[in-house]
Order: sequence, then structure tokens, then C-alpha cells
Amino acid sequence: MKIFRILLLSVVLPLLFSCGGGSIVMLTIDQPSDSELDLAEKRDFYVIGYFPDGASRPGDIMIQVYRGAPGSGTLVREIRSHVDTATCLTPLSSIDVDYPNGSNFGVTMVPDLVKEPGGIEDPNNKVVVTEDYYAGVILGGATKDFDTTYTDSDGMPLADLTEGTYTIVVTGLSCDLAGQTATKQISMGLTHASLGRFSPESSKQKLIEFTEANGYRIYFDYFPGYFGFEGNLYEIKDRWMPNNSIEVANDLAGTVVDTVAAAVNDLLVYNVRDTSATNTVEIGALVHNGLVESANTVFHHYDIGEPEITYVDEGGQSVSLDGQYATFGASPLVITRVEIQAADASTGDNLYNTGDTTPKELDLDVADGVTVGPGEEFNVFGVVTPIPSETSPGEHDHEYMIANRIAQVRYDIRDGGGTIVDTQTKEVDLARIYDPTDPTWLSNSIYEFMHELTIESGAGVYTVELVGLDADGAEVGGTAQSFTVTVTG
Repeated sequence: MKIFRILLLSVVLPLLFSCGGGSIVMLTIDQPSDSELDLAEKRDFYVIGYFPDGASRPGDIMIQVYRGAPGSGTLVREIRSHVDTATCLTPLSSIDVDYPNGSNFGVTMVPDLVKEPGGIEDPNNKVVVTEDYYAGVILGGATKDFDTTYTDSDGMPLADLTEGTYTIVVTGLSCDLAGQTATKQISMGLTHASLGRFSPESSKQKLIEFTEANGYRIYFDYFPGYFGFEGNLYEIKDRWMPNNSIEVANDLAGTVVDTVAAAVNDLLVYNVRDTSATNTVEIGALVHNGLVESANTVFHHYDIGEPEITYVDEGGQSVSLDGQYATFGASPLVITRVEIQAADASTGDNLYNTGDTTPKELDLDVADGVTVGPGEEFNVFGVVTPIPSETSPGEHDHEYMIANRIAQVRYDIRDGGGTIVDTQTKEVDLARIYDPTDPTWLSNSIYEFMHELTIESGAGVYTVELVGLDADGAEVGGTAQSFTVTVTG
């Protein structure tokens, strides 16, 4: 499939002014960032510029968007701030601090919340200017039915931003930014998303490396409705969730090239909790739109089950392993490793302490069998993909509740004569402890498992047969696997 691409150009034309003998203020466009200039058709997006040294009197900002280039292009959006003429800053009185459809986690000057002049539903006033940044919201059509008139300053309906090249022009209109301009070119069309959770940091870095190596698209800029500054956040789920979702599978009517049928995605299955956006918005979009088994949807995992592992071997030496991206094959279930150690009553199924110092042996390829001593336990680590399922609507637009998944693994252990000596069914729901001093962990990963097994039938060669079961207890096709375990005498 040919992916829509276009040469991207970012040009900043600053005129520098001294703020009454203070810091120099320069007008820039920091978001969309230079690595995120390809957007899905009809995407809303923020235009944000930061003042790293602070700006005491920045002034009014006008943000324009042209289809094509300015001059020869067509003006399709124009939004403006309305600062206080005395302070040259957006006044708090212009902000709807009691907005009912958002959640405030510490930031107030949010462009989505501008209510004056024109009201909270006026899309043309959605620019704030502070001493630290300016920020504006450009509506592309993804949320045109949510809390907006979706009209221009003359009251005429806005046209959706469909496939093509656009130029953002930001102009300072007053105070210290008067006369300054900054421009940046973006494209709207089909994107190739690289998806996965951004925690822990080691996995985030590998996700970035994978994405950059393949030229895919990752999402670090704020989605409109998800605005933050200095660790604080304001969240409007009915705005950011649709914009996130259409980057995965664009189901909006009227797109040109960016359609569900054309969707292309790579997703790392690691550390995905059930309530995370990775699951309810991104995987949810894949499942809801029937793309889980599409050839254009590629699922990945870490070959050793983790981005990195440091453990103590049976000789007391510290060993470090570096995990690499691996692609799921025909089976939606992969055994990533087996850890062998003395039986430990303090742990159990699906509780993995990344800092555990219990001496152990790691088997990274069970195809040639696993060997354990008498009474030793072996922990089977694995990962599964999402499977086709019905979905139901969540509380917010483009949020999906997935009805079915690989929820359990059944183990049948057979002796050398083929007789089943043990059968166990265990949950797929791995919890990782990243900080032993912290009683919590980042998440319960609903697509990964760690299952503790011990063979107590004496020395011999046994066969461990496993199969994935869905939420109803039915076997999931293609998940059946087996490996041998030799118990020494």
C-alpha cells in the first residue's frame, strides 16, 4: 500500500523584540512538532508556541490555516486571542473554569476553555496567551458535533480539513509580539501509526527507536482536549479520544484517502492495562472496526517479554538482557521465556517483580525443552494479541469496551506415557512491580501472563500442553502449543 507522504517544511520568521529591557520573546510553532506533521484527515490539532524565558507582555495572537501555501492557498481557518490590553495576557475572566465536560488536573489557561468573546462553543476564540506560551485549537471536523458551533466568524459552516497540504501561519498582533510571524506546513491524509504505552521509560525509548527506524508515526504532541503544561493537565475526553482513535482507524464520513479499509498500524503489546487509552481507544478502534486480523495490522512483543531484564543467575552473578521487538507469527499466543528457580511461596501467578534477586535460570527458547531439578518451579511468561470481538460504547465518543479476549491459559501436563498428571487453568493478567518499595505497580497487563508451575510426579520427561481460552472459556484457534520439561532425579 502506498502511504500518503509529502515533503514537510517548517519555517520560522521571527522578529525579535525586547520586553521592556527583559528577555527577548520569539514567536515559534512548537506544536505540531517537526516529527508530527502528518495528521489524519479531519483531525483537530493544537498550535502551541512556548516562551522559554517567559514573556511579561506577549500580546494578541492570530492563527491562520491555509489549504496549500499562504498567498496562493485558500484560507480555511482563522482564530484569534483576546488579551487584556493592559497586561497583554489572556484574562482569567475569559476562561470557563466551570466547564462541565472536562477534568482539571492543575492547569487553567487551556485554549479549549475560552468563552469570551463569543461563548464556549465559538471555535474562533480558542486561543490563550500566557507568560509561558500561546496555544490555540484548530477544529478539523473530528469533533464538530461536540461543544462547538463549527462556524467561522461570519457564522458560515466550516469545511472539514480533508486530504491535502496545509500551512499554519501564526502572527503577533500587539504588545511585544506585534509584527512577528511563524509558519509551518503540515499534511493531512493516511498515517501509519506506531502504537504502544509510554511506560516504563525503557519501553518508551524502544518504541521511539522502532518508530524512527521504520518511518512510522508516533504521538507525543497533545491531542486537542488533552492539554498540559509543566506536569499539569486538563482533559476533555470527548475531544481527545476521537482524535486519537481516527489516527488508528478513521471511520469519519467524507474522508478522501484516510479510511478504515486503508488503515495501517503497528502495535506493541506490552504493559497494556484494561482502562488505558492503548486498550480502550487504540486497540478498541482496531477491534471495533474489524482490523485485528487485517494484514495491515501488525502486532509486536518483546522477544524476552521485557524491554530489559536484570536478574541473578544460579551462580550468584548479575546478568542483563536486552529485549528486542519481535513480530507475532501465525499464533496469537507466544511464550517469551521460562524462568526456573527453587520453589518460592512468596510469589505466584501473574506477579512479576522486575527487581527480584532470587537466583534463577532463564530459558529463552522452549523449543528444545526445559530442564528443572526436583522441586524446582518453572514460571511460563507469555503474551497474546487481541482477538476479534464485539465492542460496546464507553462513556465517551470513540471509546470502546472490548467484550472478548484471550483471558485464560489451560495447561495439561502429560507424563512419558501420555497420561495427564496435572491440569490447571490460569488467568492472563500480569502485574509488574517496578519499585519494590512501592506497593503499587504501573498496571495489570491484560495481554500478558506469568504462570507458576511445578511437576511433583518425580523424575522423567513431561509434555506441557497449553491453549488460550477466551472470556467464555472456549479455546481460541491457533493458540495450542507444547514443550517438554525434563525433571532430573
